[in-house]
Amino acid sequence: MLVGWARSPRLLPGLTAPTAAGSPLAWRGVLAASRRCAGRRQLLIATHALGYALEDPVCLVEACRKAIEWILITHTARGRLVARPWIDHPYGEEEITLIEEELLPAMDRFLSRIEEIDQQLEEAQEQEAAALLAAGWPR
Repeated sequence: MLVGWARSPRLLPGLTAPTAAGSPLAWRGVLAASRRCAGRRQLLIATHALGYALEDPVCLVEACRKAIEWILITHTARGRLVARPWIDHPYGEEEITLIEEELLPAMDRFLSRIEEIDQQLEEAQEQEAAALLAAGWPR
């Protein structure tokens, strides 16, 4: 990743600094590492940008949903395919349609069900707190 190299002058093992001509082969190690970690890096970027902690799986799903929606909006508006760094075939119109019609609604159902569960838990906690206060707690 060029950004990481720009922050730190240390190079990855087996990696040489780019030549004066800017040979793309000099960055082969960085590109290989970048391709292997693309999914995790995109997820971290999305969760960081949206302000969600990775420890909260529900917020992680919500961040992923928003990131997917953002990627689809930005790519389809420009007529671009959605790149899949670890396979040689990007998502085209058919795959994007499947994501929009199947994946995003499933994520929405998941998130709405989680919201229902959270509301039930909040109501139960409020009832328990009201019962404790009615019993004279704290003493």
